[in-house]
Amino acid sequence: VEINSGGDLFFGILAPKAQDEPEEAVVFKFCNSRHLLQSEQMAAELAWHLEVSAPMSRILLRSHDLEEWDTLAEASRSLCPELCEVLQRKQSMLLLQYVPSQSMRREKDAWGEGRLPDSCHDLGRLLVLDLLLGNPDRLPVRSVGWRGNPSNVLWRVGSGRG
Repeated sequence: VEINSGGDLFFGILAPKAQDEPEEAVVFKFCNSRHLLQSEQMAAELAWHLEVSAPMSRILLRSHDLEEWDTLAEASRSLCPELCEVLQRKQSMLLLQYVPSQSMRREKDAWGEGRLPDSCHDLGRLLVLDLLLGNPDRLPVRSVGWRGNPSNVLWRVGSGRG
């Protein structure tokens, strides 16, 4: 998937370590600027401190993580040639945990009687995070001129926490 920051996004499914464990998914995000990846990871760090859910992530730099980079490139050669080609071109990537979720517009359980106070508390934490980051792309807030897009707010399925 091409992203608007001039990069690419790939999804990978990891086989479970044991037969009774579920598969896991990861996201490989490539941008033209390492700084965009670093700012995204910094935003996730700040989110964790505010107790806002964010996926675990790690920045890989080709020059510093060459062994891992080459291992991934070799494995992707036959599985996903497009990923292999991007690994040859790019110098950095953000490796993210994939967290199953749905957009706030589709979430129903979070707004039920039993979860409403917690969900409102979570939205308040998200508002504080977005105010600190200057992120107008999630919550519509007229007083600060944010149009927002509630589809950019992902709610974890079954947890009631944003």
